[in-house]
Amino acid sequence: MWYNMGKTKGWDVVLEPEPTPENLAKLFYIYAYSRGKFVLSSGKVSSYYLNGKQVILSARGLYTSARLLLERISARSPDAVGGLSFGAAPLAAAVSAFSCCSPYQAPVSSFIVRKEPKQHGTRSRIEGPFYRGIRTVIVDDVLTTGASALSAAQAVEEAGGKVEQIYVLADRLEGGKEAVEKQGYRLESIITRRDLEHFDQLLRQKYPVFTTLLELRPVDWARLAEGCREVSGYHPRLGSVLEQKIARLKSELGPLSGFSPGLRSYLLRPVKIAEFSVDLEPACDQACRALSVDFSDGEDS
Repeated sequence: MWYNMGKTKGWDVVLEPEPTPENLAKLFYIYAYSRGKFVLSSGKVSSYYLNGKQVILSARGLYTSARLLLERISARSPDAVGGLSFGAAPLAAAVSAFSCCSPYQAPVSSFIVRKEPKQHGTRSRIEGPFYRGIRTVIVDDVLTTGASALSAAQAVEEAGGKVEQIYVLADRLEGGKEAVEKQGYRLESIITRRDLEHFDQLLRQKYPVFTTLLELRPVDWARLAEGCREVSGYHPRLGSVLEQKIARLKSELGPLSGFSPGLRSYLLRPVKIAEFSVDLEPACDQACRALSVDFSDGEDS
């Protein structure tokens, strides 16, 4: 395993859990997946939302994402990896950095594609080491319609580059892959919506009372204590901390017509962590710590 480099000068490198598609799916389910009613950037209304930035801007999520992408990109041996700003920016930069440590891939540079040309200097849409004839791989976090991936790929080709492949972390399975491939590009995803629905089904089967009460309208604060006891049956300390948090929220918020998607995700996330954490730290410790952070109305789940 090439990433276990032991001690290097000035650094103590700690062996991380193996980056696998299953672990990436768990990270997306815990931190990026929310149920509710959402309007997507495409204008479509969806019953769930995937905020990939919650994964790729976290240490564990970016590490896992970049490693999995690099393993796939190595087969293409591109000169550079990049994509549309800003979802692709951390992914491309991390893949580029990790390529310096990989025995399977020569170092690759990274670039980003602006949504609009900058209005000064070169007025270019592409930032980073880029030249005509460069062989590239396009990356992105979430695929819905395919518009972002296509925009990046077309900008690369207009600037004289070649697109070898497009990789996305999560495919919502809403026609994006077909739209991209219709334009002649090859696209591969690491996980799909079905992987996340699988974990959601497992959680709902194990905690039917708690998960149902979080979606009940209006909010039944009294019955939520019953849901916390359901959690306590598997994770006693977490159930106790969760019950205390809900009592505090009841005091602060009073009667509610229903939980907002953000608040619902805030209360459900610790249970997700307890069940599906990929960290080396004890899952219950992580879950309780998640509840130690106060909920904010502006929280984007």
